[in-house]
Amino acid sequence: MNKFGIEAMKLLLQEKLGKEIQIIFITGKKDVEWVRTSFKSVAIKSLILSYLPQMEYAYAASDLVVCRSGATTMAEVTSRGLPAILVPYPHATGGHQWKNAEVLQVIGAAYLILEEDLTPEKLKTTILDLITNKSFLKRMAEKSKALGKPQATRKVVKLILS
Repeated sequence: MNKFGIEAMKLLLQEKLGKEIQIIFITGKKDVEWVRTSFKSVAIKSLILSYLPQMEYAYAASDLVVCRSGATTMAEVTSRGLPAILVPYPHATGGHQWKNAEVLQVIGAAYLILEEDLTPEKLKTTILDLITNKSFLKRMAEKSKALGKPQATRKVVKLILS
């Protein structure tokens, strides 16, 4: 997915709006160096990290999230009310990432792109379509927020302690 993200960013630079984009790109340990090297040729304001333990800071700075669709990520994205482009990990046990992504897509909180269908052009086009339509992006965010359970941890702790 990192490769497609880099190539999509290069394509976005060819668009007027592409020069206004800022990204936080979280790669995983094994990919961080080559992604950083690749981004040296991409003139987009970017922060490239292998890992971010305080994801809430990245989410707070985000208008749109492009990510996998594991359960924790989906809980974080919806509790923040963020619209998303979801690319489920195709080898996840039982296809659970696809199922998670489908829920958000069906309610209109996310776009789902299967990894087998992912291309830099498709990712660029989807990002541009969303960020240029602020009212649609806002509706997606509202639908995401409606699905989110930001008080879930507090409720579980309260239940355990009672």
